[in-house]
Amino acid sequence: MLYALSTREATLAVSAVITSLYPAFTVALAALVLRERTSLAHAAGLLLCAASVGAFAAG
Repeated sequence: MLYALSTREATLAVSAVITSLYPAFTVALAALVLRERTSLAHAAGLLLCAASVGAFAAG
């Protein structure tokens, strides 16, 4: 349902990139909610994912 909303409100390319990042959200939620430890590589990957989505969405 949210994917349909995002494709209507934004371009399909941006919506596809954001929805393809569900593993990153899983890692972030596991760290925040379940207090699982993340490695430096995981943290760097999450930061790179956030930066790339921001850059892609900005154009």
